[in-house]
Amino acid sequence: MLHADPPHVEEFVRLHAASERIYDGDGSWGSRRYGYRMPLRDVAWRAEVYADLARRAEGAPASLYKQRAAEAVGHLLAAQEQCGSGVFGFPADVQNPEFGGIVRAALTSCPSCARGAWIVSLPGRHVSELYYDHGHALAAVVRVHELTADQKLLPAIRRAADWALDKPLTANVNYLSSLSLGLSSAFRATGDPRYLDMAVDLHRRGILPFIGASGAAKDPHNAKLEYHGFIVSGLANLLAVLPEGHPYRTVTARALDATTAHMAARGLAEPGAYGATWPGTNLMAWQRVAALRPLRADEAAARDRARALIRAALPRIEAERDPFRLRKALYSYFAVGL
Repeated sequence: MLHADPPHVEEFVRLHAASERIYDGDGSWGSRRYGYRMPLRDVAWRAEVYADLARRAEGAPASLYKQRAAEAVGHLLAAQEQCGSGVFGFPADVQNPEFGGIVRAALTSCPSCARGAWIVSLPGRHVSELYYDHGHALAAVVRVHELTADQKLLPAIRRAADWALDKPLTANVNYLSSLSLGLSSAFRATGDPRYLDMAVDLHRRGILPFIGASGAAKDPHNAKLEYHGFIVSGLANLLAVLPEGHPYRTVTARALDATTAHMAARGLAEPGAYGATWPGTNLMAWQRVAALRPLRADEAAARDRARALIRAALPRIEAERDPFRLRKALYSYFAVGL
């Protein structure tokens, strides 16, 4: 049981049960059953939610959630070790229904970009295609380190953060926000100022110049609500670790105010899985904002709209027979447990 059993717990329990039915037993979900691998976000987002729940649950559920979080991070660290450079790479799996064609093209144009079962690099600025999963995997390892106090995770955290230090900017703002999320998390775990400096620089040069006065990204792709959630998460995570008096703290706080106000004002009836956007990315963002301060009434209402959308989608998720749609819905909606 969870303390106080908030209304969204039933939704998480049902998603968790569906997830357990495809659990591979090694910190990954569905790869053995369906014969192809998902990007590491599939594992990382589960790890974050399980780690958060393990602190709030009690009895047998708490033990299971802690176990799943640790197993998920074990899978991430095994992937990082196989990649060899500190990066949490992208599966070099041409069978993935969403990314198989992209992977095939990457392997054809740059065979040296692969190491074993992983894409570990891409030429020039194309390396930014790795930022999304790398940043979220790094943040997940830090979250589980905070849960378990396992000092053996620190070298992996440092290797992953070091990999990001010399990487170029990209026009895709949510990729930079995801990378910053990992770096600011790594700073929280290690205290290494290089990671904080890089997270600030990503926002100063690559993110905030491309956020409009309304709080929305200026380009249509990153203005989608699901990607806006990553922008808010990156800002909230950065503000949480910026010391008082840091010259970028006021800028970050103002940007977070603008982007959260925009997220609170948006509806959820936008194109996406099951006819709506991914609510899980917004729930992750609201959880990070709530760690800084209590949510305002309009923000709590926006968070609850995301939870309600997941509640409405649950019967269709549980009845889903398409393996890819099921797997993507599970990991992207898992944040209802936060």
